[in-house]
Amino acid sequence: MPFVENAGLMLGMLSLNQIGLILVGILGFIVAFGLAVFVHELGHFLAAKAFGVPVERFVIGFDKEAIGWMPRCIVEWRWGETTYGISLVPLGGYVKMQGTIHPDIERYLDGPPEEKDTVPASSARIDGPPRPDSGASLSGQALEDMAALYKKPFWQKIIIYGAGVVMNMILAMLAITALYTRGTNESAPFDAEVSWVAPTSRWADAPIQKGDKVVAVDGTKVANADELLMALSASWTRADEGSSHTLTLSRTGTDRFDLAITMPSLSQDNGFREDFRSVFFHMPAYIEAVIINDAADKAGIKGGDTIVSVDGVPMASWYQFREIVRASPRKELAFGVVRGEDQVVVKVTPSVSPDPEDKGAGLIGVVPGNSNRQLIQEPFGEALARSPERTWNFAVAYVQNLKRLGGNLAGGNVGMVRRELGGPVAIAQVAYRQAQKGFNDWLKFLIMLNVALAVMNILPLPVLDGGHICFAIYEAIFRRPVPPRFLVPLLNGAFIFLMVFFVLVTFNDVLKIFL
Repeated sequence: MPFVENAGLMLGMLSLNQIGLILVGILGFIVAFGLAVFVHELGHFLAAKAFGVPVERFVIGFDKEAIGWMPRCIVEWRWGETTYGISLVPLGGYVKMQGTIHPDIERYLDGPPEEKDTVPASSARIDGPPRPDSGASLSGQALEDMAALYKKPFWQKIIIYGAGVVMNMILAMLAITALYTRGTNESAPFDAEVSWVAPTSRWADAPIQKGDKVVAVDGTKVANADELLMALSASWTRADEGSSHTLTLSRTGTDRFDLAITMPSLSQDNGFREDFRSVFFHMPAYIEAVIINDAADKAGIKGGDTIVSVDGVPMASWYQFREIVRASPRKELAFGVVRGEDQVVVKVTPSVSPDPEDKGAGLIGVVPGNSNRQLIQEPFGEALARSPERTWNFAVAYVQNLKRLGGNLAGGNVGMVRRELGGPVAIAQVAYRQAQKGFNDWLKFLIMLNVALAVMNILPLPVLDGGHICFAIYEAIFRRPVPPRFLVPLLNGAFIFLMVFFVLVTFNDVLKIFL
């Protein structure tokens, strides 16, 4: 058995510490994903129970009962009226409630073809005789109908369908509370200091040099880049007209001089604000995070690295580093990297940006940050009180990413979509690595995973929670369910679309690993 022998040889070459890290990574993914799915389905389950809707099945993963060609649950047990199960197919989970399907749809599905398009929506009766094959008494079926989900008031349906999303957001808030109660290292504000001026910058001929610090704006003292932005905040966001300011800079701590600037309106910006940041924000080439399976990740660049040179040229600024990378698509570069106490050389070949606006610029897939860290630690009560706002900020950032992805998709920019889209394999890789870094990093992944599940499930798409909420709103407005002849093809089409999408993103994940 050569495979077993090779696997055993590979394990034998790993230290106990390495094996432990592997196990921690695997466990971190399983727990994070399983917990997120569990609390989502638990939300539906508890809301259904609260309103008297019987729950027939509560399953983590998908099984044969949900999709006919799936395998059966590996573990299954019954407690009360509900069967609980765990499936090996980690595509999510489901709660099967009694009466989810309206009788109109059942008749549409069960009736002869020639009658399917003639069944009026108003023909549904909850007090009619039981179906011949049901074996139920008249009173028994009446009680079942009263408890069925489709009979519940509009507001109860909204709560039941939306409870999963709420539970994911609550779990994200609890994780954020734990993160800030434990204490987390975050980037400190950048220094308002000149570190590098590009030869093409509009400030190239200004009387400034490396090391000059902005100490005041229009006479108001500033200590860092955040305060500099605050002093310019009104002008920074003004879209109708430009404005003039006086920056006071210090050189060697004592010499001071003024620099007049005129900020254009947003409509006439022409890169002014980006150029301003590149000059007056002292941003070392510090890597906050790497994009999974992108050029930097494959070359061995890690979050926390600082790039101090490229091909022997010292890097004074993130913007200087970025310009070199952008000008070097498909050209191997030797990065001098400071990693903790060590300095190593990592060779990276930037890929070509698929974004037409970048005109073939080089990309390596890294996120900038600040090596100057500050510990943020709060009492439990304060962290809990601020958790809704922080969770909301995570959600807003995720929605913005979705909008950008949707814009690229609508514009036919398939290359950017492929680069930015991450599926189940990429999610598993991120969870694996974050768990290995430590508990705080795992908490950050748990937060993003729950926010992502909440946002995706609330989208108004059929078969998702948001779609069911839309159907409930339709029923409340028109006093009848969506006509089966429209609803059934819509649900089937949505299900097929999601399955095809799942296969494509999984294939894309695997492709990015090897190509």
